Amino acid sequence: MKAEAERIRPHIKGNSYLRRPSPPMVLDRVCVSELVGPQAGALVRLVSRYWMDYYSGKKEIQVACKGPQGGSRSDQSVIAKWWEDFQEVLVPPLESAYAQAAPLKECWLPDPETEKAIGPFLAAIDLDSFGEDRNTVEQWFRRTLDLRTHLGQVTGPEWTTILGEFLPRLIEKSGTSNESLRVARACYEAALTSIEGEDLPDKLSIPLLCGRGDESRLVPPGEPRWIADDAECAEIFKDVVWVFSIPEQCYPGAKERLGVKSLKGSVQREQLYDPGEAKEDHKLSHIYQDATPFVFAWRRHRPSGKIERLRELLAGLQVKTLPSMDVRLTLPEIGVTREHQERFKGGVGKVFLREDTAGVPMLAKAIAEALGLSRESANLLENLLRCGDDTARKDKLVSENIPGNEIDR
Repeated sequence: MKAEAERIRPHIKGNSYLRRPSPPMVLDRVCVSELVGPQAGALVRLVSRYWMDYYSGKKEIQVACKGPQGGSRSDQSVIAKWWEDFQEVLVPPLESAYAQAAPLKECWLPDPETEKAIGPFLAAIDLDSFGEDRNTVEQWFRRTLDLRTHLGQVTGPEWTTILGEFLPRLIEKSGTSNESLRVARACYEAALTSIEGEDLPDKLSIPLLCGRGDESRLVPPGEPRWIADDAECAEIFKDVVWVFSIPEQCYPGAKERLGVKSLKGSVQREQLYDPGEAKEDHKLSHIYQDATPFVFAWRRHRPSGKIERLRELLAGLQVKTLPSMDVRLTLPEIGVTREHQERFKGGVGKVFLREDTAGVPMLAKAIAEALGLSRESANLLENLLRCGDDTARKDKLVSENIPGNEIDR
């Protein structure tokens, strides 16, 4: 009775106290903590099947209460011990061998997005183990228990365990197959973009699946890992650097939380050509000038700074070409230097293109670099530059969900 009193006390509400406990209501001749696999599944089947007819009426008990001075208080309803143990102790059949065994209340019925991203690492209930009762059990779970379903419900400590233990274990067992790479990238992306991503520790010291040339492996935190935030540098140094491949929107989180270095920020660039020898490319300048009002309308719709400053940058941008654009690139951390012919360079007030590759694609990349835009933005810039007239440019922006009245302003 003492143990039951200790269990009940935290559930008493308000300015009331337990007067006397009743004997605990437990499942007859069933020790929930000792049930595993099919036995636990059999108990879930039984309770779900007869929930409405019997068990729902037994999930709470009435306890006698008293006031601070011993006066009478109304009885209170408290969760019954059997139902509390059912949720907090019983481990149901789980789908994945990589997931850690968990009591029912910490388990998952993941939605498709969550299943695709981190399904192998969740304590997801194996609904198929319930055979012909599968649908009945699933409906009962969703109706009766508040089980987790979506990515935003993963906690910070759980992400730490998934990324630092479960994922490396899967890779060590399965190798770096295409499926392992897919699972790993989906898992990293989910961790860095989910709602609860802010619960991750400031720095996670964990191995990360990275690629170098044709090789992939788990690279420990003691070795430098880079994000490919400069596509040309990533190609130039691909045989000597371990690249952590994730979508561009995950770059900030990878640097802040996972300790991954910026390749763009790490490479030292020595310019070997003289920009003073550059000549204006009249054809590409004309193409750019025709598109400038629409570029402005597009960026104004997605403000990332002062509008007037953006207007100045676009209006004064010059398009120039050079016969060669030799640079010396050095990655000091690993002591490697490579010489390279750049195809474009975006700067303040000017963009430079190499004559033999000068064209709309390189112009778009150079403008994007000059404006500090992403690679995805360079694709839209290229589409705008390729349009033959203002009507086509306007149609393109409208297809990007930019209102026509904003384009015409």
